Amino acid sequence: MFASAPTAVRTTEIKLEPAEPAKLLEKLTWEKELLGLYVSSHPLQGFKKLFASRCLPISSIDKAMVNKKVILGGLINSVKKIITKTGKPMLFLKLEDLTAKTEVVVFPNLLERNPNALQENKIVFFAGRIDDRNVEIKLVADDVQEIMAQDS
Repeated sequence: MFASAPTAVRTTEIKLEPAEPAKLLEKLTWEKELLGLYVSSHPLQGFKKLFASRCLPISSIDKAMVNKKVILGGLINSVKKIITKTGKPMLFLKLEDLTAKTEVVVFPNLLERNPNALQENKIVFFAGRIDDRNVEIKLVADDVQEIMAQDS
């Protein structure tokens, strides 16, 4: 057997700079990025009363509402950008509220009017028409209004 020589143990102390605590929305964004879902809460939790008073829950949309004008509110979960035949960008968004998800179609004219509101993780209201082309029920957006996030 070999005798081992005594080894010196070196300790390093880690010091972190003081920082402001992360805001709730920031923490939830990190959870979604890392885990693929919200764990501690949902970004829309603080907007329940506002949504109940101003828009329909996504889960209430059905085929009987096709071609009717509605207002939906929620969180933009994902954004897919395509280029139209005329060379202008348009978007296919996934909008989620606390009840369900749906697709929202955004044509170039709305995208040009309000590009800042049409980004992932934004909380918005959409006004538009229910459509069921390609069998899937979706909203064809006429207007969008960004809701300022609550800092918690």
